Amino acid sequence: MKSWALLLTLLFYINVSLFAQAAPKIPLYVSPVEGTGNEPEDNDILSDLLIGELAAWNFILTATPGAADYTLLATLSPFSDDAGEKYLLSLSLLNKDGMILYEQTLPYTTMEEVRVYIPSIMRSMLSSAFVVYVAETESIEKAAEKEIDPDEWRKKLWYIGESAFWSPRLYYGSLLSSNLANFGFGISAEYHFLQFAFGKWEFLKYLSVTTGMEFVPDWVIATDRVGDEHHNTILQIPLRFSYVWRPGVLFMHQPFLGIHFNIPFYKDTTPAPVSWDIGFQFGLKAGPGIAYAEARYSMDFGESAFDISRQDIRTYQRFIIQLAIGYKYDLVGKIAAIIKDMPPKPKPEIPPESIDTEDTGDATEEAVEEFTEEIPEEST
Repeated sequence: MKSWALLLTLLFYINVSLFAQAAPKIPLYVSPVEGTGNEPEDNDILSDLLIGELAAWNFILTATPGAADYTLLATLSPFSDDAGEKYLLSLSLLNKDGMILYEQTLPYTTMEEVRVYIPSIMRSMLSSAFVVYVAETESIEKAAEKEIDPDEWRKKLWYIGESAFWSPRLYYGSLLSSNLANFGFGISAEYHFLQFAFGKWEFLKYLSVTTGMEFVPDWVIATDRVGDEHHNTILQIPLRFSYVWRPGVLFMHQPFLGIHFNIPFYKDTTPAPVSWDIGFQFGLKAGPGIAYAEARYSMDFGESAFDISRQDIRTYQRFIIQLAIGYKYDLVGKIAAIIKDMPPKPKPEIPPESIDTEDTGDATEEAVEEFTEEIPEEST
């Protein structure tokens, strides 16, 4: 029998210990004590006892019941028995829905008895309620997990990408030439209008805009003459609009239409300032981002030329194909989350020696002198 009692006692204190570790996560509201006790101040004394006991258990005590997960009610009422007139303390622990989870009563004659027994009563009540709280917390966490959008990876506002591409080109002027072994690379920034896609603007969830920078060579053979070849490196700045198509669970495809601006690094060639683009991007979920393959066709608005500064008036047209592979990721959102989670910078402390107290002291002394001058002398 003693061994069973020892085992039950051990299990009880293990439960209490576990509850004490989890208590800081529990917001609780202590309602004002109702009823009448032995003395008028019993209500205030009991309220202080309950708040002090809960604070010792590291509860989060809230100012209103709406901000708490639990509410503790306490009521005092007189009653009589064979021993004479006594008072009854009733404690009730309620959940957020108002359901009573635990009740306990304590008959007493003086408040000193309440001081003795209230710690053990609260320990029994709170350790029993801990099981209920854990069950509710786990259900809430499971519900939150279910609410995670599996399409979140393809519903970001921003995608920052990088790509490498093969860009074979045809040049048609006085001679038809080609540059097939032509490769380049680029970086891109893509914005989706999801935050504006509601009401009559819901169609915006299917729209994105992309810009960036691409570096690619140009190599034009003007004639059959030896040395009549012209090399350059072009900075292309695209600006295009895409229709965002999200089929299945692993894909995000984007047919697009747009333009790109051509900025030459050297004077050997002068490409048309603006070209138009049309293409299709095939996207596949890969880790936290999207791996993609892209096919694009481009032509210039107008004709390109050679070195204008040398009075070379010959012109030609460019026909461009671009096949790219790349990867894009919500880098902007990641950086924003890191900045948001950064702790605030501490305010610089002003050293005491940097505070000028001399003027303050002089002003204080002058004020005291003026005040004492205005006080009339007492007559004797």
